[in-house]
Amino acid sequence: MLWFMSYIVYTSQIFSVQVLERDVTARQVAVGSVMYFTYAQLFLILLAKSFYAYAGSRLRRKVIKWDKTERFKGGSS
Repeated sequence: MLWFMSYIVYTSQIFSVQVLERDVTARQVAVGSVMYFTYAQLFLILLAKSFYAYAGSRLRRKVIKWDKTERFKGGSS
C-alpha cells in the first residue's frame, strides 16, 4: 500500500509539472512514468548505503562528522 501511494504522489508531481509547463505529450507522460522505476529507485540504494554506514559507525562508536559546504559572503559592488 505504501509503495502504491508513493507511486501516486510521485507521478502526480511529475504530471502536474508537465501541465504547468504545458508540455503534456504521450512521450513525456511515458518518460515520467518510467522515471519512477529507474531514476527514483536509485535513491533506495543511496538510502540503504547511508543506513548501513550510519549503523556501522554507531556500532563501532565512531563520531559521525558531516562535511559542510563553505559559505562565502557576497561583497558589495
